[in-house]
Amino acid sequence: MKAYRDARTGYEVCQYTADSARNAKLYFTTENFSADDRYFFFERTEAPETAQHGPQLHRADCATGEIVRLADAHYGSFAMHWQENYGVIARDDGTIFRIDVESGAMTALGRFPARSALQGHLTIANDGRVAGAVQLENKIYALVILDPGQEEAQVVFETDQRLGHTQICPTDSNLLFYVHETGGDALQRTWMFDVRHRMKRPYYVEHPNEWITHETWSADGESMAFMHIPGKIMLGDRDGRHFDVVFGSENRILHPGISRDRQWLCTDMLVPKEHLLRKIDAAVDFTHIYELVEDLYCEDNGRPGCDPVVLFKLVLIQHLFGIRSLRQTMRDAEVNVAYRWFLGYTMSQSLPHFATISYAFCHRFTAEVIEGVFRWILVEVARAGYLSPEVVFVDGTHIKANANLKKRVKKEIPVAAKRYQEQLDAEIEADRAAHGKKPLKKKDNDDDDNGSTPSAPSKQKTVTESTTDPDSGVFQKGEHRKCFAYEAHTVCDRRGYVLETEVTPGNVHDSVAFDTVFERLVEHYPEVQVIAADAGYKTPWICKQVFDSGRIPSLPYKRPMTKKGNLPWYEYVYDEYYDCVLCPQNQILSYSTTNRDGSREYKSKSYICKNCPVRERCTENQQCTKTVTRHVWHDYIERAEDFRHSSLGKKTYALRSQTIERVFADAKEKHAMRYTPYRGLPAVTAWVKLKFAAMNLKKLAIHKWMRLLFSAFLSYKKPDCRFAIWLF
Repeated sequence: MKAYRDARTGYEVCQYTADSARNAKLYFTTENFSADDRYFFFERTEAPETAQHGPQLHRADCATGEIVRLADAHYGSFAMHWQENYGVIARDDGTIFRIDVESGAMTALGRFPARSALQGHLTIANDGRVAGAVQLENKIYALVILDPGQEEAQVVFETDQRLGHTQICPTDSNLLFYVHETGGDALQRTWMFDVRHRMKRPYYVEHPNEWITHETWSADGESMAFMHIPGKIMLGDRDGRHFDVVFGSENRILHPGISRDRQWLCTDMLVPKEHLLRKIDAAVDFTHIYELVEDLYCEDNGRPGCDPVVLFKLVLIQHLFGIRSLRQTMRDAEVNVAYRWFLGYTMSQSLPHFATISYAFCHRFTAEVIEGVFRWILVEVARAGYLSPEVVFVDGTHIKANANLKKRVKKEIPVAAKRYQEQLDAEIEADRAAHGKKPLKKKDNDDDDNGSTPSAPSKQKTVTESTTDPDSGVFQKGEHRKCFAYEAHTVCDRRGYVLETEVTPGNVHDSVAFDTVFERLVEHYPEVQVIAADAGYKTPWICKQVFDSGRIPSLPYKRPMTKKGNLPWYEYVYDEYYDCVLCPQNQILSYSTTNRDGSREYKSKSYICKNCPVRERCTENQQCTKTVTRHVWHDYIERAEDFRHSSLGKKTYALRSQTIERVFADAKEKHAMRYTPYRGLPAVTAWVKLKFAAMNLKKLAIHKWMRLLFSAFLSYKKPDCRFAIWLF
């Protein structure tokens, strides 16, 4: 027996059977629990090769999970007494038995009329009267009643229409409900029969195109619940004079049940089977959330807090359906049946107050918890076999900050040193030494005592800072309006699953944020082979970093920033053997130096360029000197260019618009990621990660659901059509 803890109530939920194809609950008109609620009953069908093939009655102990077979396949049509712990069951030969639910002992009560066959299930009243519908000879159907002490059931009503759904009133055995099972062509389907006076009357007078089904008595015998297809739950009195629509829905609702106090409402079937929340609920086990937040809750001190699974599901609903705020999500959950079903609340139960949810979200959803949730969903994706991190796609998208552009100040801040500056300095000095050049002089701000290589001086730059949200940065691109924004640097695989994300201010370039994203990516997914990105990531350092890690960057063509009307860059050819550059006039530009930026400078002779016929299109230098630069890591750029021209490189980069760009489009159009209501880099980072986690979970649920549909399609067996007539 498997068990798990309910997300809302904390109660233990037990699983007694595993194979749904072989285990089934009793029919909806049959009481499934014993009178003392100790046992519940179900039918199990053995495998076809066994001797006892067919439905067999079983009893399960609610406390221990012990399952006991009460009757074999030769018995059926079980019905439980409403007040006492016994039931009635019929054998193939028409004998009716009383069966004790404790011992399984059977006592014969009587039998059906000779040469009759039971239709549907038995039904029993509190006084021990047993009723049912049978088929007599000549296709005549009848209602029969077996009184206590009688040997044979008596026919009380006959008709030539098939009978079904027979149910005797628990408290008044003279009142018998039945329906005409005619496939919908009966003028009146539901009937109530008075056994004492042998009279019938319509129960619910149906109009054309109405369909009433799935009827069941309440325990007190005063009401009947039934379905008004497709989506109404109705409750009527025993006399059939007054009916109330308890709930109405556009979706199909089946198998209602009434509690003993008649305070009931079925919400499960109000949610369509193909609803997104149903797919998500079936995709993962949300009880894993308890493990992530175990250290944040105390079991033996204070009042119980908000259930973490409910809290996570509320946040998940917010991001799945693009709701702007958690407060609005709570308002929608008050009236949305699907949201309540997903949270585990009925329509009559009160949701937690927003203040409770908000406080719990701020204090329980720490950065570590959110990161754990994000990684947990990716683990579930990988376990399902949908993750493909061999080829990944990198890009960034801007998110408008919750800050007014008018509330800003100018600030002087130091220019941040590049993370690879020390490595670049070492490369520069090695290159200068190879060309016979002296090391670069140290700057005044360099530390001469530590013996390190010279580094670039610390510079100051002027930035615009928001007084409302200082962590944001000014963003303006193309025709976009200038605003304060954040940027989410994101990595996804070929199926669109987000593998990593890093949030920075909106004025941080993509190439600067790449280092952090790349390090975390290869840490969690060492199997990455190809990284596809746009031209903003085509820098010498990024190419070197990716190639040195044993991976390949897939980058597009990047147009050089040359002046309009000048000679194109590709007419200046680098000669690797002689380490020089040839200009369009076949003149040599010799190596001059390697500057602090890591670029080799190749310069021409002024006396040659002075009389050059294309000098005005080549250079505007007053000394008549042309300078061409080539980075010390430019070889990595050329290796990336070689891969770009390969067939694999073309196919890989072509997928970029179908992957990472689609992720951003869905996030903004469907999940409200254009504008963040939060302020501060930590809060926005948590908000973005939760949104991408919700998108990953949504994609996983849809993929699993489609796999089930495909499996059902493959398992479908076509009927024998050897003699069929086909029309085209």
